[in-house]
Amino acid sequence: MLKVLCLLVLPVTSFCFAQACEAKLGEPFGVFQARIITNYKFQAHSKKEDRDYYMYSMITDADTDIAAPGFGGGLTITVSSGLIVGQSMLLRIGNNAQAGKSLAALHTFDFAFESLGRPTPPSQTAIEQELRSYTNAVSKALAGAPQNIRYPGGGGKITIAKRSDGALAIAATPE
Repeated sequence: MLKVLCLLVLPVTSFCFAQACEAKLGEPFGVFQARIITNYKFQAHSKKEDRDYYMYSMITDADTDIAAPGFGGGLTITVSSGLIVGQSMLLRIGNNAQAGKSLAALHTFDFAFESLGRPTPPSQTAIEQELRSYTNAVSKALAGAPQNIRYPGGGGKITIAKRSDGALAIAATPE
């Protein structure tokens, strides 16, 4: 699980990955539910054929609300036979495009590592390098060029794309 303690991304705030909050593909849904409660609020549940869809809204803190007004997001977890088989996140960049893009890169980075079960990069330099890659991918997606991220032996892929309403869509799907 990604446990980056604090990364300074904005002059007025820092973003902390104090607790893993996204789901890992293949993980039992009950394990995920136990740790999401402080970062996301349950919104709805729907069922379609053999799959359950659980929707959550992101809980933002006061520093985020000040630095990136309007930034927010939601998470949908897809479950089949009690296991997580997919997840997607929508991020609203908000009124401060630069701050929103930085936060989106951090959330996408965390989402990808959690979803694919990747270990935390071994050094601050490696974390910064990964974050630069995710910032670049988010920038390209927001410019209209969807991005796919795969890791060797990763067991899935991350897709980042801009929706017609301007929100950033991030999806984790098995390969």
